[in-house]
Amino acid sequence: MLDHETTNIIDFLGVVINVFALLVLVLFWNAIYFTFHFFQKSRKQELNNITLEASRNEIELKTLRSQLNPHFLFNSLNSIRALVELDPSKAKVAITTLSNLLRSSLILGKENLVHLEDELRMVSDYLELEKIRFEERLIVKWDTDPSLSNFMVPPFVLQMLAENAIKHGISNYIGGGEILIRSRKHDERVFISVINTGKLQSHTDTGIGIENTRRRLALQFKGTVDFELREQEGKVVAEVIFNS
Repeated sequence: MLDHETTNIIDFLGVVINVFALLVLVLFWNAIYFTFHFFQKSRKQELNNITLEASRNEIELKTLRSQLNPHFLFNSLNSIRALVELDPSKAKVAITTLSNLLRSSLILGKENLVHLEDELRMVSDYLELEKIRFEERLIVKWDTDPSLSNFMVPPFVLQMLAENAIKHGISNYIGGGEILIRSRKHDERVFISVINTGKLQSHTDTGIGIENTRRRLALQFKGTVDFELREQEGKVVAEVIFNS
């Protein structure tokens, strides 16, 4: 039999083991508790950061779009101003065309995406207005795929590319030039292009319109849409490529 002292030692060790086990259990529980709350807090912070970033992107997109409309209106009014004294009848036609453009811009400007056919219609009105100003100096051609009529695109992007082609291409040549509006689908990718007479040089200032276009596409499509500006066979090609 165990003596009294040995029994006390065993009882003491039992108490120590129980206390130690309880302590380990408490520490383990605290570790689980604080780890859970740490990840919960981290997740909440991550969601807050994502929400904040989305809000910033939305604000920036709205800012970029608000920069397009005055620029677009300013150029259109300049076109009409040049006609008022020279040819009042053409100025009236231009005012009607501008009215259609403004109506379209008010409607389409409220949307994040619009049908390609609506964007093309607005571009057609814009180019008709510019043809009144440039007369025979501006030749407009179309090569569009009817099957893409309902394809969704950001509003004003194609119109801005057409406007840029006029400003940095056609208007720089005494004899004017040609603008080709093209839409096509190839290998599950959609290509929307504005091709104009002109040359693209490394130092050329392409203006706020091109930079806004790049930024808008980057923000809205997160890398799934590409934008290219290049010279090809004596023409300047501005092309938006949808990779979906």
